[in-house]
Amino acid sequence: IRYLQFCVSKLDSTDPAVHNYLLSLYAIQDSDDTALLEFLSRENFYYDLKYALRLCTQHKKTRACVLM
Repeated sequence: IRYLQFCVSKLDSTDPAVHNYLLSLYAIQDSDDTALLEFLSRENFYYDLKYALRLCTQHKKTRACVLM
């Protein structure tokens, strides 16, 4: 996760595969949703919205679903 965070934040990666994979790792985590919510509230996003909504719904991340 830390490497993908580095790619997204420091290297400014615009590759949707990197963003989608990081999003999936955040959604799978059982800890609090702060990292996921911060990722979803970024101004520039390159992940697939439908994929993100489906993933957050599957993992019962309702706050993230509402944020999208």
